[in-house]
Amino acid sequence: MRKICIFTSTRAEFGLLSGLASAISRSPELTLQLLVSGTHVSASHGETVQEIIDAGFTPDARVPILSPDEGDAGVATCRVMGRAISGYGEALSNLSPDLLVILGDRYEAFCCAAAAQICRVPIAHIHGGERTEGAVDEVFRHSITKMSHLHFPCCEEYRQRIIQLGEDPLKVHNVGALGVENIRNLTLLTREELSSSLNFSLKDPFFLITFHPVTLESCSGERQIQELIAALETFKAYNLVITGVNADHGRSAIEARIKALSVSQPERVLYVQSMGQIRYLSAMRFCSAVVGNSSSGILEAPAFKVPTVNIGDRQKGRVRAASVVDCEPSAAAIEAALRRVCSPDFRSVMAGMVNPFDGGDTAEQIVATLTRVPLNDLLKKHFFDLAVPVVQECLPPRSPLKAYPKRCLVIGYGSIGVRHAGVLEEMGCHVAIVSRHAPVENRLCYRSVEEAVRSFDPEYAVVCNRTFEHIDTLKALSECGFSGNCLVEKPIAASVRQLVPVPQFPTVVGYPLRFHPLLSAAKEILSGKTLLSLHAYVGQYLPTWRPGTDYRQCYSAHSEQGGGVLLDLSHELDYLQYLAGPWQRVCASGGHRSALEIDSADQYLLLIQLQTCQDVVCHVDYLSHKTRRFCSIQYEGGTLWLDFIGNSLTHNEQVRHFCQQRNELFRDMHQSVFESTGSGPRLCSWQEAVDTLHLVEAAEQSALQEKWICRSRP
Repeated sequence: MRKICIFTSTRAEFGLLSGLASAISRSPELTLQLLVSGTHVSASHGETVQEIIDAGFTPDARVPILSPDEGDAGVATCRVMGRAISGYGEALSNLSPDLLVILGDRYEAFCCAAAAQICRVPIAHIHGGERTEGAVDEVFRHSITKMSHLHFPCCEEYRQRIIQLGEDPLKVHNVGALGVENIRNLTLLTREELSSSLNFSLKDPFFLITFHPVTLESCSGERQIQELIAALETFKAYNLVITGVNADHGRSAIEARIKALSVSQPERVLYVQSMGQIRYLSAMRFCSAVVGNSSSGILEAPAFKVPTVNIGDRQKGRVRAASVVDCEPSAAAIEAALRRVCSPDFRSVMAGMVNPFDGGDTAEQIVATLTRVPLNDLLKKHFFDLAVPVVQECLPPRSPLKAYPKRCLVIGYGSIGVRHAGVLEEMGCHVAIVSRHAPVENRLCYRSVEEAVRSFDPEYAVVCNRTFEHIDTLKALSECGFSGNCLVEKPIAASVRQLVPVPQFPTVVGYPLRFHPLLSAAKEILSGKTLLSLHAYVGQYLPTWRPGTDYRQCYSAHSEQGGGVLLDLSHELDYLQYLAGPWQRVCASGGHRSALEIDSADQYLLLIQLQTCQDVVCHVDYLSHKTRRFCSIQYEGGTLWLDFIGNSLTHNEQVRHFCQQRNELFRDMHQSVFESTGSGPRLCSWQEAVDTLHLVEAAEQSALQEKWICRSRP
């Protein structure tokens, strides 16, 4: 049997590894060993080895490296690292494992990897390829990658970075994050059980706070924790549950400030040196927000759809879900970020987000690789050079804009309005909103278009209220004398019957998928080629589309409000025409097929003939329990596969990965409007959007009449 040794030095680290340790223990082909060190065997840090034992595991080696009288200055850490390498070398020599499992990027993990190199023990590294530009852990992580022989990153972008570092792609496995899998598998505490376990009232809303030393930032950790405390003092309605501080340089000063706060406000502030995995994740589940600079706010919090306020640069460079708000380490910035994540509008932004770190059965995937990988010659590594084609593609830096409009009006403040407003503010625009829910906290808000145009005098308007209100809103803008550029969210209307002539002011329609780098790359490849077939699919389960919202009450459920899959998911109909020209005729089948309690269509299958492609299939539905969005393109001489969820483009056998966040699509779309005065090549024109609306109506007519419907000629 293979001996698999897991190294662990902190409570948080073992919390992530516990599921993997259990999976190894269950395997009939593997034997588990535990090498325990760091804060686990330090009395001054809670001696959390007992938590490992309580979880049913037996440490096979304990290596104490921390001294309570040594302090946390840089030179003291160097002495600790010297003892660590020596102690880990002896432990590995005694245990003689076949493989050593190391997670993360701490200096203790680096020391264990160095010792394993000398002891000729191959390493399996978890959570490599990540970036944390504000912490010294960045260099430790990449160094561990170069000393490792198997790699288990938690998302595709990180996998590509490991390959970029010269590692063999066949030994780099994107398995998702162990922490996300643990959340699904663990039985967490109820709010009452957690309150009892902590001996602290959790009746009121609370923030879960973890703040670690900042090893590379110019603003000290002590100064940053002062700024955080100052910001938290403006949220007296929220209790504070604060967890222990990492054993890094600067720990003592941060811990002293936290302890002083908890002593001064014992009814409101709880400081817990070590919460343990179950209590910590249970607290995360019920908190109003995760606050601080811990990776748990980036990796685990999105699994609960709990927002995160990430302070400073300690986690800079990591992939983020839409639930993470970054801010500077100043009281004003932290306060603003907290107000943002606590608003109902922000919760709606998170409703449809996808967790980029969910890999399914992560531990079992790792165990399967540890079991079957050949050990012969595993220690001998070959540097993998990135020959053409380049494996990872990121968009080039954007050139600075010449002239953004100073005053932007966002009409409608649902989830998409919140996104538009946030993106425009990030671009430096002054944003006001029109909302039927006025007033809106922390927003310049008007109740009507007329009032907004008269008082705010916008240079740019974004119409993103309910679909059936779009045309009346455009009429109101015209009647008020608005003369700037306008972007209308797709679709432009709930039906062809609502359509009016083109507005007098420059108007485009918001189909941001046109700005996805996958479509840009595909359009470039297809230039001059003969298209043979296109197949587009998008599916997402409507009841879970917008968590926290009754799907029966949203506009998608009601055809008179512009709901139904054809209008709601008309991105596919738009980009198919963007790639292959206007539609010529369509034959469709679809309608309300499921038991969903809606009065709109939940599934449609279309056969379309486009200007330059005769054989086109488009499938849209509200029914898929696994969110998917892809397009398969066959042309004379090759095949393209566009995966919009995984951000990858497969051209024949060549795979290209792109780094693209959803907000960047919106930013690029707005930038194109600003720079081209509403006529950029990737923007959807009014006439193109009208064509798509006519295609929707023709598909519905075809389904009713069971025949092909041809495009009307002018």
